[in-house]
Amino acid sequence: VVILDSVAAEITVVDHTGVIRAVNERWRRFALENGAAPGEPAKNVEVGANYLAVCAADHDPMTQQIAMNAGKGIHAVLEGTLPRFSLEYPCHSPWQQRWFSMVVMPLGPDAREGVTITHTDISALKQAEQALAESEAKLRLFIRHSPVALAMFDRDMRYLSFSNQWLANYALGERDLRGCSHYEVFPNIPQEWKAAHRRGLAGEVLRSEGDPYEMPDGSVIWVRWELRPWHDAQGCIGGIVIFTEDITARRKAEEAVRQSEERLSLALHATQRLMQVDGGVRQRVAQTLGAGGEQDRAHAGGHAH
Repeated sequence: VVILDSVAAEITVVDHTGVIRAVNERWRRFALENGAAPGEPAKNVEVGANYLAVCAADHDPMTQQIAMNAGKGIHAVLEGTLPRFSLEYPCHSPWQQRWFSMVVMPLGPDAREGVTITHTDISALKQAEQALAESEAKLRLFIRHSPVALAMFDRDMRYLSFSNQWLANYALGERDLRGCSHYEVFPNIPQEWKAAHRRGLAGEVLRSEGDPYEMPDGSVIWVRWELRPWHDAQGCIGGIVIFTEDITARRKAEEAVRQSEERLSLALHATQRLMQVDGGVRQRVAQTLGAGGEQDRAHAGGHAH
């Protein structure tokens, strides 16, 4: 009993018939704190009560299935069909949400002498898991409805989350990409991009102001992109996040401006050439006319003498 009292969990020893033979101090304290009335211990959990009978008699819709599963698990260990049994279950009070882990182990090499049943409070762990799940749900919701095309990947480049704009930009319809390999969804990804993904998974932040990408229908779009690693709770790289922007319209506009400027430059150059040619012709005409005038004056002077 002294050893049982030193364990930071609620423990009971049950014989092969299911009768409680010993409990530790934490078990007694829990029973007292969770009785029907203040100062009155919970019923049917003291030494001499039949634990299996308590499980079978639970008809509360909220706990009946849990009690049934616990009873079956204890029976299985007592009969030797399971070496051990464990179960996580909620045990909420009016003022607190709680979760416990129950572990059933044989007292010796087999369960002929009975089993020990340990209940450990795992509320802090469950609350942390719930907070993490809520945080991840919010993150998925944020990503899903983000106005930009972005996707989150694990270390194997499998989709964890993605935005509606990602689906729209790459003509993926309403496809659920979660768990899919990025390289199966986009089998014609350039090798340079795959290399960038590997560098991102190694910790680098990379970006490009514009790369061409051939769509499945053969059309080519221009993509500006950035990728960066994301880290898990332990600070390890869990994968990468990729942001992309379809800049095809901008590139076409820039190309149209470039071509227009090129045509204007050619036109100006041609005009300058024409002006140079026109100037040369006028100069030769003037020279020709000037030479003719000199000859006429010389001829007139000869007649005067």
